[in-house]
This record gives sequence, C-alpha cells and structure tokens, in this order.
Amino acid sequence: GSEMCIRDRARVVGPSRARDIMFSARFMEAEEALAMGLINFIVSREKIEDSCVEYASLVAANAPLTVKAAKAALYAWERVGEEKEVVLVKELVDACFNSEDYKEGRRAFGAKEKPLFKNH
Repeated sequence: GSEMCIRDRARVVGPSRARDIMFSARFMEAEEALAMGLINFIVSREKIEDSCVEYASLVAANAPLTVKAAKAALYAWERVGEEKEVVLVKELVDACFNSEDYKEGRRAFGAKEKPLFKNH
C-alpha cells in the first residue's frame, strides 16, 4: 500500500530528506534527485529511449536465474526478511551455482565469448 511506498522511499533518501520531499512537495531538479539516490542516472530527453533499452539489454544479458536470485535477495533485505525468505534466497543462490547457466557463464568468460543462457 501507500504506507509501504512512503517507508521504502524514506529508507532510500533518509528521514530528513523524506520529510523535505513530503512536506514541501517542491519541484526537484534531476541532479538533486540523482545525488539523493532517488534515480540512478540522467540522460538527455533525446537519448532516454536508447538509454533505457541499453540498460534493459544489460540486465537481459545476465543469467535469468541470477537475476531472479538477486531480486529475491534485495526484496528480502529491503523488508528485513523473515527466516523463510532468507532460506528461499539461499536456495535460489544455490540453484544458480548448480545450474547449467553457471557453467555456461564460466565457459564463456574463459573463452571471452558472450554466454548463451538457457534459464536452467
């Protein structure tokens, strides 16, 4: 809900900045939002689509099992995960290291080639 969203944003920027943002509702320049950690990068309006596609391609080029495990780990960390979430993350990480994709990633790295991940 909205309460969780406010808490998450406050955690990113800190309580003082969160108060500033919520109480003032002021316009914020991109550079300030970047310095606060609200956004990850700034690009010109003309390059935004290309930059987003480039970033998405970087993520998509990684092993799907690894991305899944990373998402779960970050989600559990952000929520100060319960024991069952921590166990799930460990299982996902173990699955990565035991996967064919992990072997393919190591092979491709050694051969200086692009890996061909198959999500298993």
